[in-house]
Amino acid sequence: MSSTVNQINDLTQQEYKWGFITSIDEDRLPPGLNEDIVRAISLKKGEPEFMTEWRLKAYRYWASLEQKHAEPTWANVKYPPIDYQALSYYSAPKQKKELKSLDEVDPEILDTYAKLGIPLHEQKLLAGVAVDAVFDSVSVATTFKAKLAEAGVIFCSFSEAVKNHPELVKKYLGSVVPYSDNFFATLNSAVFSDGSFVYVPKGVRCPMELSTYFRINAQNTGQFERTLIIADEGASVSYLEGCTAPIRDENQLHAAVVELITHDNATIKYSTVQNWYPGDKEGKGGIYNFVTKRGKALGKNSKISWTQVETGSAITWKYPSCILQGDNSVGEFYSVALTNNYQQADTGTKMIHIGKNTKSTIVSKGISAGKGQNCYRGLVKILKGATNARNDNIEWRGWPVEKRIETLLADDAELIILAPGIREFGEDPRIDSLIRKYGYRGTPATLEMVAKNVDLRSDLSAAAHLIHGSSEGRFQITLCPGHLTDKEVEGAGFRFGDFAKMAKIYDRAKLQHGWNRIEGEEIFFVANPGMGLWASRERFEQA
Repeated sequence: MSSTVNQINDLTQQEYKWGFITSIDEDRLPPGLNEDIVRAISLKKGEPEFMTEWRLKAYRYWASLEQKHAEPTWANVKYPPIDYQALSYYSAPKQKKELKSLDEVDPEILDTYAKLGIPLHEQKLLAGVAVDAVFDSVSVATTFKAKLAEAGVIFCSFSEAVKNHPELVKKYLGSVVPYSDNFFATLNSAVFSDGSFVYVPKGVRCPMELSTYFRINAQNTGQFERTLIIADEGASVSYLEGCTAPIRDENQLHAAVVELITHDNATIKYSTVQNWYPGDKEGKGGIYNFVTKRGKALGKNSKISWTQVETGSAITWKYPSCILQGDNSVGEFYSVALTNNYQQADTGTKMIHIGKNTKSTIVSKGISAGKGQNCYRGLVKILKGATNARNDNIEWRGWPVEKRIETLLADDAELIILAPGIREFGEDPRIDSLIRKYGYRGTPATLEMVAKNVDLRSDLSAAAHLIHGSSEGRFQITLCPGHLTDKEVEGAGFRFGDFAKMAKIYDRAKLQHGWNRIEGEEIFFVANPGMGLWASRERFEQA
């Protein structure tokens, strides 16, 4: 256990590496928020009338909320009142002409993303990853658009989508998160600057990973991006977002909205590495991160999966959620939140079951260091017509069982898993290959591997699997599989046990669920690992 504590200490004591400021000329609107500012934002973006009117409706509603002092106060976070009239709601690098290629992007901006480990020139990018780079209020570059277009996939900035695909924007904008949804979503709807737009047509599996990187640079501004992703019938797409900001003594506001829509038999996997500036060791500075993320599994057999790693922001207020409207639709939420110093996080999810045979899975883990504060807030709602709906919020999907019973185990104990049917570690080949490559090493080591390795950073479902399948060094895990070798098991970070030998020692037919004594050794037998200790309330209480 001491090694795990040391790893967590090392992780939380690292200096913020992305706090530099890019010196660049800005095109900025004056501070303040009113209808003229909203119109000015829309004018700068060259938007059609329907977008201007949508923004104005949102602003008028937000102004009524502010007048009523309706900013939410129920979250378990504390911060001084925000002066919304002191912020500038639009800042962008000055451009002398419309950019036609990456070669025309300001070298300072290209250098900024290179420092962040995201070279934007396509020939330098890892194959299979397309990037939309958002700098303050605008998208400065989107890579591989032409290649994606060959498959019919639209991947562009939100501003470009409004101009080139207005029919899709009209149909889907606000269909999951309406402009009147909540205080911060309403503010975003009025002033949102840019973000990413994705449409994957019927029957298309997006040929590469999509990614957006958000960078705040300008002082005394906020960032208000909006992301909209649609997977049409039979389509699938995997999307990753990341973010950083300069080190400043004052707080800055980030209020974003993400909307996901899946049609029949479609899948969206949305992953986040949230690394906004968290403030210094005394709690000075940092980003206020107020985000509304929601997906609607509209079609039958559709699926939406959220995975997030939260390490940044002074304050985080975020609840990625799913509306499971289609029959047999699936929603998943996997989260790891780390707070340190004076960081505050109030995070969680909602799973709303509407369709028949819907299924949701929730796995959330928090680590608090220093004076950091972590609060989980969740809701599972099963409506009257949602027959045979199911929620698994006490377990990880798949074979690892240690997280379901780890609260029983003392430090330095041993967990023996008899798993005669196990042939792989992950529920799909990609996750399985990443688990075999990196292994179950605990939260600090996994977060460090995410930061250093693009393949793991691009598949946070696998990263979450590595975290939730680890004992964090508290106890030893011996895996006794029927179809894996000792090298495979030990390579994944477990101790190998021969199934045939262990099955003789711990004969399932002779063991009772609960405490047993075998040759003087006292063991606790879990007959149904999928239920863990919840299989028997009485035995749980006795334990």
